[in-house]
Amino acid sequence: MSEKECQAAENGRPVDESAESAPITQTGFVRIRRTPLINTLLQPTFGIQADLQTEIHPSDEMLRYMTGVYRGDRERGLAAYFDSGRRAFEMTEQIVDWRFGGFESIKILDFASGYGRVTRHVLGRMDRAGLTVSDLMEPAVRFQRDVFGVNAVSSTVEPERLRIAGEFDVVQAISLFSHLPEGLFRRWLAALWALIAPGGVLIFSVHDSSLLAGKRASDRFTFVPSSENDDLDPEAYGSTWVSSAFVREVVADEIGTASLHRLPRGLCGYQDVYLVVRADDVDFSSFEYNPGVEGYIDVAECDSRSRLSCCGWAASVSRHRSVDRIDLLVNGDVVGSTSEFQPRPDVADHFGDERLKMTGWSLDVALGDAISYSHDAVMLVARMGRVSTILFMGSIYSLLADTAKANLEFLAARG
Repeated sequence: MSEKECQAAENGRPVDESAESAPITQTGFVRIRRTPLINTLLQPTFGIQADLQTEIHPSDEMLRYMTGVYRGDRERGLAAYFDSGRRAFEMTEQIVDWRFGGFESIKILDFASGYGRVTRHVLGRMDRAGLTVSDLMEPAVRFQRDVFGVNAVSSTVEPERLRIAGEFDVVQAISLFSHLPEGLFRRWLAALWALIAPGGVLIFSVHDSSLLAGKRASDRFTFVPSSENDDLDPEAYGSTWVSSAFVREVVADEIGTASLHRLPRGLCGYQDVYLVVRADDVDFSSFEYNPGVEGYIDVAECDSRSRLSCCGWAASVSRHRSVDRIDLLVNGDVVGSTSEFQPRPDVADHFGDERLKMTGWSLDVALGDAISYSHDAVMLVARMGRVSTILFMGSIYSLLADTAKANLEFLAARG
């Protein structure tokens, strides 16, 4: 899932209500059609366990908005839903492996977990007995309890009234603090910190102030009473942007002595991630976080002989390492690959970063006469170490249409 798709989902682009609905099971949950695109995504190369729980609650707001990103294309929306959960779990996995050496014998609280977009991926690495989830939406709590078989606890509007027994080695709150007004930001930080065991870690994500148009990274705090979730009070759950100085101030005020570490754009290449460890003077230098890749497909063309030519750029989100290669997959099989990167001074100039000079890539692949432009699943994937970032997923038609539309919009904007 691309940075643009993560941003669109966070900003709550509208869903095309005329889109064909996915089938519903007798239990009322969405049954996933195993299309070529879904099958490609759910293969081991992307680190997703073979027995991933794929039932989705029909009220899952993240599925609605992922589908909206693709203008009502249900198949691509489902793929983006699973992929965004996968990428969020990759973040958790790297942190847990660094801090604890794995998921064995630890307890995790997935707080504000919604309908389990990330939880379903966590279950591939740990026993259900060690995992607790909590959310304010009661249908989401029941869904995760009944379908995933995890300990699910209802959250509360008032942080001080939260009742969750025990302490946890990891408490993660993905995309919660990116929605809270300042008072609740502070109070929830204190409430969740109270659940952290000695040596444990609190993981939370935020929108950095630099992401807000017209604002500067130094701007302390901005809250807008609007979000992608229509089920919650917008005055208590809107959209929030904060500076790193604000986060450090709040941690000092509400938590006190702890070890704090920031992962800029560590979630989906978009939200900043903060680690707060209940221990003094933690050495974070040993934590080599791989945030994945950001990139763009500039051109995609297919001739009458079904030869696909495409080019673009790809770079590490952290800028600290180089992308290994770009793979083109058709129905899960790699049909083209390149590890050669060309100069892209325009990209370096745009971002003001000379490390982005050698980020250009191109592929020219004969797809064969049997290719279906509308049915076969195509992916462009950037590989960097153990992390795979999907730059595009869909059909040949959608690849050609998306790039053509983006280029037309670019030309129109230039006048």
